[in-house]
Amino acid sequence: MATVHHMWPFPKETKLSDGTSVTLRPMVAGDEAAVLSFFGRVPADDRYYLKDDVVSAEVVRSWAKAIDYNRVLPLLAVKDGKVIADGSLHFWQGARRHQAEVRISVDPEYRSRGLGRAMMKELIRIARERGLRRLLMEVVPAREEAAVRVTGTMGFTPMVVLPDYAIDRSGLLALDLIVMALDLEEADTY
Repeated sequence: MATVHHMWPFPKETKLSDGTSVTLRPMVAGDEAAVLSFFGRVPADDRYYLKDDVVSAEVVRSWAKAIDYNRVLPLLAVKDGKVIADGSLHFWQGARRHQAEVRISVDPEYRSRGLGRAMMKELIRIARERGLRRLLMEVVPAREEAAVRVTGTMGFTPMVVLPDYAIDRSGLLALDLIVMALDLEEADTY
């Protein structure tokens, strides 16, 4: 497995819209506690719609022990030693090896400051460097309006709407799921 420092120009500094400087870098094994702490600050209503139980120490430990940047690239935003955002590219094999799924979560204290956009730009750059042609992102628009809006301004378009696909907190199968896609060969360079 290649090391982080041989694969990408990390750590990398970026500025948020309010001038705050943060560091972007891939997750390493020693980040387990900081990542768990980060997800603990994400509201339970937001975590409910994520694909993994991100507040489970066992789940986060498994990520930290099995880091394989050729399978999943977890990208962290760090400020003053504290993880404030997590983004990831989930790479596929075989007939779907030309695309990856992207996921991003941002600490509530740092939302609406351009951090999600900065993370997405970096993940797009990495995907292009790896020769990918498409990024996919699943969103529940009723719960993730900001993600739909931001990804739309970056060139993501809805590919599929799955009506009544997600279960809301009360147990009703009443929320749509949208699969958004970005064609990396046609999208603007960020």
